[in-house]
Amino acid sequence: MGLEAEPLAVPHPYWPRDLEIRHYVPNDRPTWHSLAFLFSVSAALLTLTWLATGWRGWTGVPMRPGRRLVLCWFAICGFIHGGRSMPKETADTSCQLYGDVLYFYTEYREGFAHSEMWHPLYFWFYFVFMNTLWIVIPSILLLDAWGHLSAAQSALDSVKAKRR
Repeated sequence: MGLEAEPLAVPHPYWPRDLEIRHYVPNDRPTWHSLAFLFSVSAALLTLTWLATGWRGWTGVPMRPGRRLVLCWFAICGFIHGGRSMPKETADTSCQLYGDVLYFYTEYREGFAHSEMWHPLYFWFYFVFMNTLWIVIPSILLLDAWGHLSAAQSALDSVKAKRR
């Protein structure tokens, strides 16, 4: 019934620096704790995925290393992005590539106003390196899928030509 006082804005490490974030609570742990968790869980997930894809399964033949790496990539994507479903390899890969190119382009157009330029951790590691992965790897996967689709179409075309 009485008027409640508005909470004061607490200083934060985010950009733009003058942004007012009500109810902001600073981390009570250093950044390396979060990074250690992320990379240790990612390493465990990669190891489990790599081992699981190495089993011979019903075909009796283990998966090729390239295909195993692709499955490891999607396992990490699933972990990082909260387990959202990825029904088709190429559709999910296209979205990753599009989103990251758009992200880089909008930051460039806005003069990198949302980060501290040239900072070794925030700019080079988080912004450049981690996001470049989502451009390079999906591009490789799209080229691989295109090669498989082209080979399948060529095989189908040659079967059709022999039937005539």
